Amino acid sequence: MRKLLSIAMLFCIASSLALAQDRRVSGKVTDSAGDPVIGAAVMLKDGSTGAVTSNDGYFTLEADESDVLVVQVSATRQWKSL
Repeated sequence: MRKLLSIAMLFCIASSLALAQDRRVSGKVTDSAGDPVIGAAVMLKDGSTGAVTSNDGYFTLEADESDVLVVQVSATRQWKSL
């Protein structure tokens, strides 16, 4: 009986550790026209980790299910020289 209780307790601990693990979150950031946004910062709201979008607008980062993602885009206007 004691061995069974120990196994059950070990299973509960292992399950809780598995639930607490981060998950891989990936996606694509696009503008209102559907074009990819290059170089957008995608980060957790608490600022602990983040990623930058690729040339195709894709990103991947590790996050918990309860984390909130924030996307920040900084744009500059390009001037054509004459």
